[in-house]
Amino acid sequence: MNMKNITKSIAAGLIGITLIAGGTAATYATWQDSDSAPIGTIKTGSMSVSILDEKIAWSEVSSKPARPFGVGELEDINKLEDFLIVPGNKLEGKFPVEWQLKGHDLEATLTFRSLVGGGNEMPNGDKVTIQGNQIMVNGKGTDIWVYVKGTDTSTVSANGDRTVTVEINYKNRQAPSYVKHDGMNVDAYLGDLEVVLTQKTS
Repeated sequence: MNMKNITKSIAAGLIGITLIAGGTAATYATWQDSDSAPIGTIKTGSMSVSILDEKIAWSEVSSKPARPFGVGELEDINKLEDFLIVPGNKLEGKFPVEWQLKGHDLEATLTFRSLVGGGNEMPNGDKVTIQGNQIMVNGKGTDIWVYVKGTDTSTVSANGDRTVTVEINYKNRQAPSYVKHDGMNVDAYLGDLEVVLTQKTS
């Protein structure tokens, strides 16, 4: 090989190295690193309200002292429907209510709904209703009154409790003009007591 050919070979080799280097340089990656961390688990709060049915207690309060059902003279009476009310009797039922709030800045409105009324039909066909808190038979007043007390609406922000009182008062007096029925042998369904817990949003 003469000197001219040797020079051409060296030049070609250098060009090839340059092309290879240039082409390879275009595929080099830039430096990179990464890491991760768990976002976590979210948990929601809750709220609940209950009327404690097993702790509802009735008493005959026209006597002094009051006589609770299931105690003393009323030992055999544990349920309201077992008590035969007569003029002059006043009964009180205590309905314990409990609520729980679990959550950040959670507030709620506690509302009671006295669903007294509705009425029912007795076996003899008489229709019993409650109008203006008075028990009526076929539209005639009996002077038996039903009141629900302690049901004011309130805002709550923590666990708590309250007692709602239901009063049944069979007034013992000379019958006023609106009393048209003697009130004997009446079977009156008194409806329901409902409590609602609603989250406050503002």
